[in-house]
Amino acid sequence: MASVFLPQPPPPEPLRSAWAKSSGAYGTEGAEMLPLHIHLDDTGSVADIMWDSWLSPATRRLLACSFGTELLARKTAVLLASGHDIGKHSSAFAMQVQPLADRMRDAGAHFIPLSPGERRRAPHSTVSYLSMLQWLEEKTGVRGTPGAEALAGVVGGHHGVYPETSCSPVTVSAYANESHLHWSRDRLIWWDRAAATAGLSDDEITGLALSTPTQSALHALTGFVIVCDWIASNADLFPLTLSVDRRDRTEQALRKLSLPPPWSPAQVTDTAALFSSRFKLPRGASPRSTQRAAMESAASLEGPGLILIEAPTGEGKTEAALAAAEIVASRFGHGGAVIALPTCATSDGIFPRVLSWISRAVPEDVDASAVLCHSRAQFNDEYRGLMEGDQPHLHPVYDYTDASANDTGCGRISAHWWLRGRKKSSLADFSVGTIDQILFAALASKHVMLRHLGLSGKVVILDEIHSADTYMAVYLDRVLEWLGAAGTTVIALSATLSPDRRAEMCTAYARGQRSSVPVRTGPMSFSERRARRRGTECDPEKNLWEKAAGVTGYPAISSVSNGRFAVITPPPSGRKSTFSIRSIGESPSDIAQEALEITRDGGCLGIIANTVSRAQEIYDLLSTTVREEEMFLLHSRFLAVDRRAREKRLIELLGPGGKRPHRLIVVSTQVIEQSLDIDLDALITDLAPLDLLIQRAGRMHRHRANDDNRPKGLRSATLHISGVLGVDFETPEIPVEPPVFPKGSVYVYGEASLLRTTITLLRHGPSITSPDHVSGLVDSAYSTTSAVPAPWLDAWSSAHRREGEQHSESRVRASAFLVDPPSRGGIVGWATITDEEPGDRNAGVPQVRDADATYEVIVIQRRAGLLKTLPWIGNCGDRVVNPITGVDEELARNTAMCTVTLPAFLARGKLGDEVLDTLEENYIDVWQKSHWLRGQLPLILDEDLSTTINQYRIWYDMATGLRIEKAVATEPGA
Repeated sequence: MASVFLPQPPPPEPLRSAWAKSSGAYGTEGAEMLPLHIHLDDTGSVADIMWDSWLSPATRRLLACSFGTELLARKTAVLLASGHDIGKHSSAFAMQVQPLADRMRDAGAHFIPLSPGERRRAPHSTVSYLSMLQWLEEKTGVRGTPGAEALAGVVGGHHGVYPETSCSPVTVSAYANESHLHWSRDRLIWWDRAAATAGLSDDEITGLALSTPTQSALHALTGFVIVCDWIASNADLFPLTLSVDRRDRTEQALRKLSLPPPWSPAQVTDTAALFSSRFKLPRGASPRSTQRAAMESAASLEGPGLILIEAPTGEGKTEAALAAAEIVASRFGHGGAVIALPTCATSDGIFPRVLSWISRAVPEDVDASAVLCHSRAQFNDEYRGLMEGDQPHLHPVYDYTDASANDTGCGRISAHWWLRGRKKSSLADFSVGTIDQILFAALASKHVMLRHLGLSGKVVILDEIHSADTYMAVYLDRVLEWLGAAGTTVIALSATLSPDRRAEMCTAYARGQRSSVPVRTGPMSFSERRARRRGTECDPEKNLWEKAAGVTGYPAISSVSNGRFAVITPPPSGRKSTFSIRSIGESPSDIAQEALEITRDGGCLGIIANTVSRAQEIYDLLSTTVREEEMFLLHSRFLAVDRRAREKRLIELLGPGGKRPHRLIVVSTQVIEQSLDIDLDALITDLAPLDLLIQRAGRMHRHRANDDNRPKGLRSATLHISGVLGVDFETPEIPVEPPVFPKGSVYVYGEASLLRTTITLLRHGPSITSPDHVSGLVDSAYSTTSAVPAPWLDAWSSAHRREGEQHSESRVRASAFLVDPPSRGGIVGWATITDEEPGDRNAGVPQVRDADATYEVIVIQRRAGLLKTLPWIGNCGDRVVNPITGVDEELARNTAMCTVTLPAFLARGKLGDEVLDTLEENYIDVWQKSHWLRGQLPLILDEDLSTTINQYRIWYDMATGLRIEKAVATEPGA
């Protein structure tokens, strides 16, 4: 589409003397100033060029649908970009730099008196908002139209916060007091100039003022204006001194910035060929039935939609989702993909696989931006490899599967320097991170509209969605509403999903899509009038809910698009797995003894405990009889650097093609139940909700290539269940008395869920086959109406009453910071926010996880009176971390990798205050000069790697991680 930007001559005085940027105290040596009209022209010109070069077709379509045509939408974007800072032509802003204010006085400006506090409470973004409302009212003769409020809200929100419904009295007063001077008239001239820059006619302006754009379009538009403003405000790209023509200035700046264009995959005509060219398959192999069904679902969508892929572990759901993403992207103009997983560790694990896919999915010699989005991304070596310099470089195809494949492709991937920031990472073509990065789009926070812009033109892939608890589900469902409204395709993956969660997700997405459909104003049809008289009108949400909840097949590929629900139940892939269930003792000593018996003749055994302290105790017991090289411990209380090394080592041993030892006992917590591609011969696990038990069982006999080499007694998979007293899963008899569970398991999962799992397993019998039994078992384990023996009734009723109360409390807590659902209402006053954007670790602000407050610390050691890094930390071990001269970059990064999170009970109440006081006493001044260490809390251990806080001894052991020895009993789950 041809450019719409029309350069305008400089405005008359005193407008020409108005300023936008200053490099210090103007008038001093070397200080520079950028006139306001230049900055507005720069921003409008950036918007005009980036409309074609950077916005995805899907995002442009979203805006075009709201404003009538793509041409009018583009003109609107240029208008708002060219006028976003008009509020800087005000007394409150202009008087901030006195020499520049004097320069404006000399040109004829008259200032009203304002104190520094009054100036701060009259931000120029709000003045821009008020002045655009005034301009549109004078243009149309109509006050307060929906379109005027909406467009003015966009410019008012260009600093990441939309104006409140009632502006600050100081702002209103300053605005009114200026009205008798030239300021209000001048701002109208500025808006006329911005409209001329965008090539808008009076009729088009009137049409915009009377329009009713969707909130999704307005968020994307606001985000786009913010991006254009940030680029135009970069003095390296747009110097404060002019040396070239205005258009050349923009083109040179954008060439220097060199943002990669949106992904533009070719139309897919042969799905089987697509799959084999993107993923390495064994010679002669073809996609599995689930993978073919996922691609079929993507190819048959009527428009952007939600695809739910439910299939057993090991079926290649990730590859199915990536292939489906490429199909829908080619069909609907999605310009990238976002892949979200439950944790930092699972995000790290899948990142190389995604890079391999991108390198084949992006055409040769085409640049693409990719980022890893989570709190520890800077420590990921694969990601750091994409940051070498500021230019894209060829990323080697990562070989993570077997056999030969087509290695053509090799698109150039980089972690573009401009897209690495916390607020801009969602704008990259491709991103991998925790699900938090998606859920933040439903959290009231500053610059939330940037997240909406980043998601609007992408395919969003959500893996392991069953791991979302009630609190997270509130945010997930609201995000699905917004993604549906924005026309974003979502692909969600799970091995085990309850009927209610499937239905809730499908109806949330469909509800969002309906919110963007224009309200019909014409008369009802005859059939509609008859249905209303008979009371038989169809409730689309109820109808959709019933269809989604009623899916019985497994695997299943469900989809929602344009309000229609469809499901494909592909034939079994032939990959069946059967495992037996066996009860063992509840105590750690029982578990350790059982582990010795199971591995008497060798084998690779996994043990999953529900709490860290229980896992450590089991490991301690085993260490008295098992050699160190035959044991392995993994949980969340290892230092980040140690945990990453352990995960890598575990994959080397038990991953695809791993060097499996004769005997290995892996003791772990829940960290290995998700997205860790390891193969175990047998598994001992504490009782957990049934869907999680199935996830855990999926780590057994996962790689068929190992079947012939398993010890004779472990050729058949067995799930040994601990953590439940009074139950024998090998017999069909239901015990008279209800079972008893360890306090830690109840704290983590709730008694009601454990009771439902127990009764479901007892009634099913001691053998489970996947995929045949999975759907029915999960459905049963989520049913609260199961008949139970009379002696169980009291425990059953009280447990479910507590569960209901806890779920209600979670929903209430989550709703406190939840953004409103999408509508055709305005954006003024939308998403009340706090001062700071929420972070992964800060529990003192709104958050998307229902997590207890915790303290993350960096572990260092005091030796011979000096503070040093731990001795085993690579090339930076045993180095001083508080020198007067500062901490060099390499040492700071390696020190920052020695983080660990203290257990939640150490952050609660009075004890939490005392722990925080002790940690803050360890303040290291020189750390504040390092971006790696600034604001971090050091945990200083003595030469024995130990310290004491309150009545607790805390120490670190390389074999078992962080330990806490307590003089008093801890709370459950600690």
